[in-house]
Amino acid sequence: MFSNRRYLRVLIPLLPLMVILFAGCVGENIPLFSHQGRLLDNAGNPVADGSYTVQYRLYAAATGGTAVYTDTQSVAVEDGLFTATIGDSGVITPSIFADPTYMELTIDGETLTPRQLLMGAPYAFSLVPGAVVQGTEPITRTFGAFTDTGAAMTVWNTDATATGGNGLAVFNQAAALGADKDKVAALQAIAAGGQTASSPPTGAYGAIIRSTA
Repeated sequence: MFSNRRYLRVLIPLLPLMVILFAGCVGENIPLFSHQGRLLDNAGNPVADGSYTVQYRLYAAATGGTAVYTDTQSVAVEDGLFTATIGDSGVITPSIFADPTYMELTIDGETLTPRQLLMGAPYAFSLVPGAVVQGTEPITRTFGAFTDTGAAMTVWNTDATATGGNGLAVFNQAAALGADKDKVAALQAIAAGGQTASSPPTGAYGAIIRSTA
């Protein structure tokens, strides 16, 4: 029997130790991240050295629900210490990290509680090519000296020097012709919804790009 309380207190997820591998020359991102901890028995002593079957489950809730990812592997334990790589046995769908994600461990058939809330690095997987950034930031939000900046994503550059760079730079080398040129734009901004039946239409703007200089 493992000591859940002591195990969870000692367990140290090394979530920043993310590894993004590239499959050959295809350029496909394979999300992987490391998890490290120390496994103790009920007396607070390291468990016996050896291999333990560990099942990792990722959930979108602290309790209940259905696992959005499951990974079972044999983990070598020495002096109670172990390191595992999550994502090796199956592809993690990056979009699951768009919401709070919890990790649950089952070791040799015993499920440890409570689930752990993943912090930091794995959420960067939701920003891989093709990712959709979603948000419900209210339109009344004030950022810096600007009002009504509520958005799913805000790009802000506070360096006003000549070499301070751009708030956002988008480059696209695609050379589509005719109607197809709209499909390969460097930046696409489409307003979905809004009142468009009037003449002229009064729907929201797809994009507003303005320089105050």
